[in-house]
Amino acid sequence: MTKKKLKPLIVLVFLSIGFLLVSCASTSTMTNDERTKAYIDYIVSEKLESMDRITSFRFDGFSSLSDEYLIISTGVKRSYLITLGNFCVNLRFSNSIRIHNSGSSLQTKFDSISVPQDMGIGTKCFIKEIHKLSVEQKKEILKIGKKTDEEKD
Repeated sequence: MTKKKLKPLIVLVFLSIGFLLVSCASTSTMTNDERTKAYIDYIVSEKLESMDRITSFRFDGFSSLSDEYLIISTGVKRSYLITLGNFCVNLRFSNSIRIHNSGSSLQTKFDSISVPQDMGIGTKCFIKEIHKLSVEQKKEILKIGKKTDEEKD
C-alpha cells in the first residue's frame, strides 16, 4: 500500500480505539468518590458482618471495585469485601494482585495487598476492614455504579 492509502486506515484505527475507550469509560454511572460513599452506605445499611481475620484463608480470586475496595473470594460461595487503609494505585484497573499475609489467615491491620502493575514499586496497601458477604450481597455490591439494562438503552 502507498502512504496515501495508509493514512485513512491509520485515522480509522485511531478513531476506533478512541470510540472503544469512551465506550468502556461510560459504563460507570458514578465518580470514584460517589462509589466510595455508596460502598460505605451499603456496609452500614446492610449491617455487614465485620471481622478481624479470615481463618483458613485460600485465595481464589478477586473483583476490583475501586482503588480502596475489592472483593476477595476464597471459594465458590465465600467472598469478603475488603476495605484498604490507603489508596492503592491502579487497583481498579488491575487483573492481578499480590496478597502479603503470614500463615493461613488474612488479618486486618497486619496483612496487605499490592498491585504488580504499580510501576514496579509494589506499594503495600494494608487491609483496614474485612466484611463477610453472602452471594446476594456480592452481586449487589458489584452492581454499584454500573449501568442497568434500562440505562444502557
